[in-house]
Amino acid sequence: MKFFGAFSQYKALSDEQKSFISDAQKKFVKTPDELVKFFKPMAVFDKTCDEARAQLLNYVILFGILSFLGIFATAALAEDYSIVIAVELLLVILTFIGIIVRWRLGKIDIHNNLREFVVPVVNLVGQDMEAGTKISLDLDLRGKTLDNKLKDTRKDDPGWFSYPKVTTRIYDDPWFKLTGQLVDGSKLILNVDDQVTRLDKTYKSMSGKIKSKTKYKVKHEIMAGLALKHKKYAVTNENELGTLGDGLKYKDGDNRQLICLKDKIKTQDVDAHIDPQRCLALLGKIFMSVQPAAEKGS
Repeated sequence: MKFFGAFSQYKALSDEQKSFISDAQKKFVKTPDELVKFFKPMAVFDKTCDEARAQLLNYVILFGILSFLGIFATAALAEDYSIVIAVELLLVILTFIGIIVRWRLGKIDIHNNLREFVVPVVNLVGQDMEAGTKISLDLDLRGKTLDNKLKDTRKDDPGWFSYPKVTTRIYDDPWFKLTGQLVDGSKLILNVDDQVTRLDKTYKSMSGKIKSKTKYKVKHEIMAGLALKHKKYAVTNENELGTLGDGLKYKDGDNRQLICLKDKIKTQDVDAHIDPQRCLALLGKIFMSVQPAAEKGS
């Protein structure tokens, strides 16, 4: 069963890795290789943990159905129901154990962004850096709807016995911040900030029953920036920079020119992970907007 492998992999993690899973928040200053080496065992565990929790859910549902059917079997075998009752009791115990184990795995689970986004991005960034160069990485994978991330609350309450009643909560979760220096001397900035809107609605159905439901709207905002040295890069045409998008930020300094772009992704899944290719696409657009300084004006 998958959960045996999940617990075995968790046990093999170092104390520092277990501490990160528990806290899910830390600022790192390490080389990309060191970070990948630190994160990869946790990413492998997380994948196994997700598979184990899905498997346990199937088992719980199966045992629950069999327990329900056992009630009818007991009634049908009224003359000799001792065996059926024993099996029924076993199924109930297995169901309870499955729920407890799944809950325990949930307590040591970590957001899929670690394996689906953080590890690939750090690995790709490291390929364009000199060996031994460190990056600064600020991670917060604790969750997007914590109380300390709540920025605004609005209530639409038409009064007693009047519906719908809607409570809107807006959260801000800047969970990924990476800075580093590439092999050509350019300074790299990658940030991801998630804006989460939670809508809790209480309404009266067509049948007159009072019901409640919760919906999420998530906006992932990715910001990629490069501070390029003047002696190595020059903007091809400043007027063409505007075509890169509304999220463009351009600042020309004495030694460098900073170009930043933004990308926004909308979803209704608060646990959705981000495709790292969206970051690479932004960086590619920035590099396409410049040329080697020696060729300026050619």
